Amino acid sequence: PGGFAPPPPGGFAPPPPGGFTPASVYTGAPLQAQSNGLATAAMVCGILILCFGCLTGIPALVLGILGLRKAEELGGTGKGQAIAGIVLGALSVVGVIIYLVLFAASGTSSSGF
Repeated sequence: PGGFAPPPPGGFAPPPPGGFTPASVYTGAPLQAQSNGLATAAMVCGILILCFGCLTGIPALVLGILGLRKAEELGGTGKGQAIAGIVLGALSVVGVIIYLVLFAASGTSSSGF
């Protein structure tokens, strides 16, 4: 019934045909994908612009450029984060430049008062 032979009197079934196959073989630590810390740092600095203003804009821009270069070496890992850092850093730098130009222009105009 069922096509299986009863176990031998010792309680253990014979090994499967083809020899012994272990349940698991320890091969060492699992391989981890390489991460792009520069790209992650660029994105974090870009997000922190919301809290710290232009203080993190230039680091976001520089780290984003370096992270983009490293992403090319790693086959694209972190490319989106690097681009986000570059965009947010560039927006911060451009925003500061526009603010300074407008501030300087308002200080030099004669309003008649």
